[in-house]
Amino acid sequence: MIINKKLDKFDKKMKILLFDTDKKGNLVSKEDMPEFAGKEDLANVLYYTKSVELQRLKEEVIKCKISPIKMFIELHVMDVNDVASRMRLPVSRVKKHLTPEGFKKIKVEDLQKYSMIFDVSLADFFQFLIIDEKIKYQINNYNERTIQEIIISLSK
Repeated sequence: MIINKKLDKFDKKMKILLFDTDKKGNLVSKEDMPEFAGKEDLANVLYYTKSVELQRLKEEVIKCKISPIKMFIELHVMDVNDVASRMRLPVSRVKKHLTPEGFKKIKVEDLQKYSMIFDVSLADFFQFLIIDEKIKYQINNYNERTIQEIIISLSK
């Protein structure tokens, strides 16, 4: 997982996803909020809060208090029942994956399913890359997220 070293302001790369209903009453997603006063301030608060939460969860993973699976569940504001349903696994099995001991025993097939649910690469479960703000990067995932290419360059 790539983490920016500096907790920065909202850079407009992240979209705030909203839901609305269409004329038929069906749920549809909107990519961004309508313009309103204070929108940029709200985005900065949400972005900063998420960045602080990521730092806290990263430290818990490093100290072996939680597994990377637990970290991603919390980052995506999901619960174990939702993840188990999407994984088509018993809740008890997903709960085992939330501990560092259970994570060590996880099957690659299960990690591939988790990577699809969380929209991350397999490598993101095993590493943290802390990137300085002077460095630009591009990530390309291949072969159902089992192969990851990271292109790194210095900003000018």
